[in-house]
Amino acid sequence: SNLTYKVTGSHRECVRPTVGCQPMSKNRLARALKEANVPEDIVMLDPDDTEELKSYHQILPNTPMVYFGAIPDNDDDNISEFYTLLKTNGVVAVEIPADYIYNWEDSHRKEFQELVHSYQLELWAYTVNDAVYFKFLKDFGIDGLETDRPSQAYQVFCNNGAGGFFPEKRITG
Repeated sequence: SNLTYKVTGSHRECVRPTVGCQPMSKNRLARALKEANVPEDIVMLDPDDTEELKSYHQILPNTPMVYFGAIPDNDDDNISEFYTLLKTNGVVAVEIPADYIYNWEDSHRKEFQELVHSYQLELWAYTVNDAVYFKFLKDFGIDGLETDRPSQAYQVFCNNGAGGFFPEKRITG
């Protein structure tokens, strides 16, 4: 299978049936994946700070990471140290909100992409569920994205389609 599963910190575990479910610690999740011998090439972890990243990498050194924490400004004095830390701890992609990319000026958008690429990292956007964003990000040259509408994203990115119709926009809950 060519599927990769991104594991986020929103997973829950039941402690006792009478108590209910509580958030699972990310380190506990990483240890559980390791103990279960989950193949390292089908899971990606998404640390949101550098300490969490280092901890994940120590537990699962061959599992790719998608970093979506705070990113320093392009002119920060420690920027090289930051991206080197990401790379040496298994990060394969930096993921930022799609709105950032969409709303940045063209020059800033390209400068950031080139910076990320200069460390052999991919630039991903989240959470993209709109056909307009799909098209914009494809034209921009985004390396990957997180979406709740994979078939529509596939249509735009792989079949040059328009993104389709989203019937769930007509449903209220």
